[in-house]
Amino acid sequence: LTGEAMPDPTWFTVGWTSAGIQLNVLCFERSMDKIRAHCTMHDQSGLWDDDCVEVFLNPDPNDTRKSYHYIVNSKGAIWDGRLGFGTETGDAWDGTAKASTSIEAKRWRVTLTIPFADLGIAVPTPGQAIKANVYRTRWVGGSLESSAWSPTNVPDYSISKRYGTFILGG
Repeated sequence: LTGEAMPDPTWFTVGWTSAGIQLNVLCFERSMDKIRAHCTMHDQSGLWDDDCVEVFLNPDPNDTRKSYHYIVNSKGAIWDGRLGFGTETGDAWDGTAKASTSIEAKRWRVTLTIPFADLGIAVPTPGQAIKANVYRTRWVGGSLESSAWSPTNVPDYSISKRYGTFILGG
């Protein structure tokens, strides 16, 4: 989370359509046989303790207190929640994002499609900015290893003022 290179890197691309954002995440892994993936159900408690990818999105750069949070493990289980929305926070909120995964020889992939409706965006426009961060949690070595696209420099993933920015291209 401090910006140092990881021995098993994570790459991602992001794109969008009029319906939503699509992230394709590639998690390189030397020890595929040791991946932790216990969770198999939507919003299953403990999903964040599996080897997983986490995505935080804040479509309102003027309100850094609110974010949407998605977690996907290598089995395609997804957890979704919101931060900063009063009583409807955490897993009390259910979005409609879809995740798919694939396992390969030395890596695993996540495709996460998040509808703009989940993010409160009625009509996306080219040039629109969405604050975002993409994290990977890795347990293969027996201890927690975390990496981030936009390092927060602290263990707290939800610091949206330290997120990067996705710009919707035209």
